[in-house]
Amino acid sequence: MYRRLPELGASRGSVSKTLNEFILEGGKTRKINLTACIIELRKYGRFDHVIEVMEWMQKRKMNFSHVDHAVYLDLTAKTKGIAAAENYFDNLPPSVQNHVTFSTLLNCYCKELMSEKSLTLFEKMDKMKLLSTSMPFKNKYIFRF
Repeated sequence: MYRRLPELGASRGSVSKTLNEFILEGGKTRKINLTACIIELRKYGRFDHVIEVMEWMQKRKMNFSHVDHAVYLDLTAKTKGIAAAENYFDNLPPSVQNHVTFSTLLNCYCKELMSEKSLTLFEKMDKMKLLSTSMPFKNKYIFRF
């Protein structure tokens, strides 16, 4: 599986089809292996393939961590636009809307130079006491110049 997914770029193949074929051939997909593939695909900018892997995982009810949701949120913004990312974030259960996913959404706003939305979200994070890392402050700093 680890070798098949990176090869999809040249063949324009389907991630879902490749993973399903792998399973039909007796292969086992574990989250740790899929996560390794996600990291590799992201490293080479293959964001559409990463989205497909993650959507395949979601369909199979694989447990997503907060970090997995944040990665999906970031890639959704990159591949489908900020509105799709906001929609994904808004539909996350409250237990998943934590400093990791809020910081990721803030980072998406900053990358798109959406100063009003980023400052509003920063203030919301401050009220919710979600400013536990330096990332939100680094993002806010972008708009000081």
